[in-house]
Amino acid sequence: MNFQSLASPLRVYLSEEFSKVINQVRPAILPFFLLLNRVRARQGWVLVLGGTHCRIVVEDLAAAGYKVFLLDATPERNNWKFASGTKTVDVYDSANISDIVNIARRLGCKAVLQQSDDFLIPTFAAVNNRLDTNARFSDVAVAASTNKEVMRRRLADAGLSVPKWSIVKNDDDLDDLPLPAIIKPRYGQGSSGVAYVETLAAARAARAYIQRELDQDSCLYEEFLPDRQFDIEGVIQDGTAHVHLVTEESYADDMPNFNRPSWYLHAPRAPSDLESEILRETHAALAACDFQSGAFHLELKFKDGIAYTIDTANRLGADFFRFTKLVSGIDTVHAYLRLLTDQPLELKVLPQPPNQQILRFYNHTDRPNHLAIQTLARSFANSRRVSLTQKGKVLELTGKEEHLREFLKRVYQGSPPQGRAPLKSTSKQPAARLQVCSSCRRGDDKTPQSTRVTTLCRH
Repeated sequence: MNFQSLASPLRVYLSEEFSKVINQVRPAILPFFLLLNRVRARQGWVLVLGGTHCRIVVEDLAAAGYKVFLLDATPERNNWKFASGTKTVDVYDSANISDIVNIARRLGCKAVLQQSDDFLIPTFAAVNNRLDTNARFSDVAVAASTNKEVMRRRLADAGLSVPKWSIVKNDDDLDDLPLPAIIKPRYGQGSSGVAYVETLAAARAARAYIQRELDQDSCLYEEFLPDRQFDIEGVIQDGTAHVHLVTEESYADDMPNFNRPSWYLHAPRAPSDLESEILRETHAALAACDFQSGAFHLELKFKDGIAYTIDTANRLGADFFRFTKLVSGIDTVHAYLRLLTDQPLELKVLPQPPNQQILRFYNHTDRPNHLAIQTLARSFANSRRVSLTQKGKVLELTGKEEHLREFLKRVYQGSPPQGRAPLKSTSKQPAARLQVCSSCRRGDDKTPQSTRVTTLCRH
């Protein structure tokens, strides 16, 4: 048995033991860190609703000199090293909205920030709508962010192409639906409960899992689109979307589940027709879902050169904003704060891809060849084709896209990763707009059908 095979379990064990020690001493040292951070800060207070991925948001704001006040059910477990104030609040409970608004006003905060949690969007929207700011979050935007059925009806009503879909309430509803397909929860976030199915038995098992484990009485059937998938990140001010980052992603290795990504390629270079199609669909989908303010995360897939929105939410996208800053220099968190506090933003079109891209490859230890992949990544770094940082199971490679693609090709032993077939944009829909105009938001007769906003379907 070699040392490398023991290293990962040993790191996990040591990390768990260290966490136990920190949990025991944290209550005693927390006041010291809060006081130290408050003394260091030179800017005003920013209120953050805690949850998934909020550590990076809090750390980023603290590094910029802001005093961060963190509200969370367990604030001492999140970002206690960076916050200047904390209070234990169940931020998911709508009964606490008035208390959160009062805390924000007492601290002089014009707006409240959240991280990448769909279930926090209703609280986030309600609080910001009650504060003294021009940022607005409509009921339509909240519903489209949290309910996959509402989102698809909004897109279809706006004339956008959507994958074939259906609401499934029982096994009989699955009988005549074409396979393969995707079965996913109607309500939820991320990839929890999402499954790729090729057989009726697998589809029924996925539906039963959603009903049993996620406590949802129905689920959503969606046509499987086999081509490339992209995530789009940015912010919106007064209905105008600022696209900051495009990321190509793959979940090929974890299928039929989507719990673990295979890789993310941040800021890939794209032909002009492909980029135009991505931008067209992004702006049209955001307008259809009535996103007017805040951050956005949008996921789309391709079929026959046409982009289809498969998910979107009025929030930051996981930790992608960290890579936006690395590859383009755009600080999405600070743009997010500026727009929520009515400060002007310079209109940002999609930045030109840099000379170097970033590939995050998830080299899980249960991969049969994970040690060989690690060795391959080091050989690329030793030859100076890429720079390599290993963060747990994630291999983070930075370099020219051609070298990152070569690494992926070698990992998959010469077979292209999922969705690497070249794409040509054949869309007959309007070309991308880099700015959503006021007439498009109103939905008047001058608005292209693809971006017209209609009333929310209550079905």
